[in-house]
Amino acid sequence: MQTQVIYSADSITVHKLSDRVYFRKAEWEQTNQCNGGFIVLNDALALVDAPSEAAVMQILDEAGRLFPGKPVRYVFLTHGHWDHADGLDELIRAGVGAAMSRQAYDRFVSEGRLLPDDCLIVDGTAGAVIGGVRFEFFCLDGRLHSGEDMYIKVVDENYIFTGDTVGDFQYLYFASSDLNRWNEALGELAAMGAGLLLCGHGIYRENGFIREQKAYLSKLAEAAEDVRRRAGGSLAGAGGDALEALIGEAANGAAKSAANNAANGAANGAAAVDRELFTRHLKELLERER
Repeated sequence: MQTQVIYSADSITVHKLSDRVYFRKAEWEQTNQCNGGFIVLNDALALVDAPSEAAVMQILDEAGRLFPGKPVRYVFLTHGHWDHADGLDELIRAGVGAAMSRQAYDRFVSEGRLLPDDCLIVDGTAGAVIGGVRFEFFCLDGRLHSGEDMYIKVVDENYIFTGDTVGDFQYLYFASSDLNRWNEALGELAAMGAGLLLCGHGIYRENGFIREQKAYLSKLAEAAEDVRRRAGGSLAGAGGDALEALIGEAANGAAKSAANNAANGAANGAAAVDRELFTRHLKELLERER
């Protein structure tokens, strides 16, 4: 999909997707900011995610330049990780309302975080009309990327902000993930038929990308199970060097299998496997079992 870039500065670009929805793409390596978005309401703006206090000040400045006369009234969080939510306090002090998953809200309460009086806490699925715009919020049970993940759908435009549950493989993170549940949630997302998936890092994706990511997660789950089996069924107390060797062998096998599938023209959606990246992901996934 071709988009119009309406702003570009300091490794930030803002892409116009429709008159209502604008995708704010941040180059992670240069900014330490996640992607986000501006959603134009009838008389105000909603933001998607709040990366840090400094980033929020930058975002508010961009909003004033790009959407004069439209004050920021809401922020919707895809999840509560620091790079998506550490700027929340700054927005709340400015009187901004919020929407977030029940899991993120409960954790913020336990940590004594500042929370707005005007807060939509999502359990399961919630629909809302905010500023004349129809939204659907999907709180994802189970441990995907964070255990607090939420899809945000702008209904009439059919765009979904996915947070870090979808995106370029180099930005995926698995330290607390249930891959089976994650793949189930991706299947649910695919069935929604989004016109565009607006990812937390990297570039936006079309709905067909989900198939490729599901294949990658399945391959990662198979490799993890292979490591467990070869370690005797449990990684508790597994030695560092021995575990490193098992992970390396599993990553080699995954890379070879993907290459063979590609050579044979397999049509299961699987992409080539970057051995170094796959090894990193496998370590993240298995580390908590040691």
